[in-house]
Amino acid sequence: MKKEEGITVVIPAYGPVNVVARSVYSAVSAYRGKTSNYKLEVLIYADDIEYQKEHNGESQYDYFLSDEFKKLIERPELTEINVIHNLDVYGEHIYQGGGRLEGLNNSKYKLVCLMDCDDVFAPSFIVQALDIYNKEAEKCPIFRIGAGHLSFDECGYQKNVGNSIWVQAYAWNSDFVKHFGFTMNSVYKNKINRRQGEDYLMCQEFCYAFEHNKATPEDVQNKTCWKDDKPVKWQEIMVQDSRDSLPHSFWYPNHSSLSRQDPFYGQHLAGSTMASSNTIVDFMEEYNKKYNIEKEEDEAMKHRLLNMTIYSYFNLADFLKTVGISHQANKFNKSNPAYKPIEEDWYLLRDNCSKLRAHLLKYYKEIQYADIEDELYRVRHMSDARVCNVWFGTFYEYMDKPCKFFGMSYKEMMNYATKLEFDNGGINCTSSPQFKAFINRRR
Repeated sequence: MKKEEGITVVIPAYGPVNVVARSVYSAVSAYRGKTSNYKLEVLIYADDIEYQKEHNGESQYDYFLSDEFKKLIERPELTEINVIHNLDVYGEHIYQGGGRLEGLNNSKYKLVCLMDCDDVFAPSFIVQALDIYNKEAEKCPIFRIGAGHLSFDECGYQKNVGNSIWVQAYAWNSDFVKHFGFTMNSVYKNKINRRQGEDYLMCQEFCYAFEHNKATPEDVQNKTCWKDDKPVKWQEIMVQDSRDSLPHSFWYPNHSSLSRQDPFYGQHLAGSTMASSNTIVDFMEEYNKKYNIEKEEDEAMKHRLLNMTIYSYFNLADFLKTVGISHQANKFNKSNPAYKPIEEDWYLLRDNCSKLRAHLLKYYKEIQYADIEDELYRVRHMSDARVCNVWFGTFYEYMDKPCKFFGMSYKEMMNYATKLEFDNGGINCTSSPQFKAFINRRR
């Protein structure tokens, strides 16, 4: 196997140039070591279309091609920076998701790091990842090499989120992406998911394909990871548990980002995240059909679907509760914003929650009660679900018959949600069985 001599870094860029510069500089100044002379390709997918239109087609990210920026590059003879203007090439925004998939399919090197434009690299990860790849890939094709991705809040405290959805926490193998035909248009059939829920969607589809083609230790030992010189089994290498390894990357708050400007960003994101979940379900079913997995008991798909449906159930409650609490707070303090979601956010959430439930119903009776309880626990305690005390019924009741909210128009939903009243800081709704039992006991 020919050893890789370089690595590609893909950065979908849409923020202010001073924020993006921090990310690009961390890539071009990454540690090479005394003996490593790896080559570095940086692909910047410039999504600053509005800026270009206001400045006669010029992109603010052309700065990274300037002589001024080149002076900051430690090894310019080994570094190649390309700025791809999405307006010119695609005629539209392709956002983070599109930039990542385009980068993976057009990279010069097999090993690809995906960076958000407000992330920075840990100094030695590139040389570390390349070293691992060149030592291990000849034993078995590598799907991805992972390390830690650290996130910090506005006060500088680390947030322990984990690696499950962090596309930035890995160096990915572009050969894997091409082998399974993952492209911008195949992964992001729903264009809204190029921008929102995009990392979750990409990681879930990639990992589902990997889990069905995962090499065992016996495969590696017996050299059965290839067939006719083509990869058929893949391995994943995680290094974040090693005392000698550094994290892959860091995220610091970008105060001009949409999530910082909009206090209800999580609710705005809910519908597109559920749309991503349904896209993942469609992918899993198509994958199983293509590879005849539907003839077997595919427990992996059932559990993923159960997890996503439970999460959607909690997200639906979160959306409605946020509307209720914000309007309740606004009554007492006009400085508190009253959340009024846009109509498309409600319909996207409503319809995709309903669709997820319908997907799960096909397999629901095959799932053990203990597995449902385990998954409820995982979503409550091991995800970012914000509301886990649901007043309109248990998850079992939710699955037993269609939820009343699935038939609500936007106007009906707002009429219902803005009349909700919560006690004890939003713990129980006054219409909940628990609250009614509390009142009856005190009569």
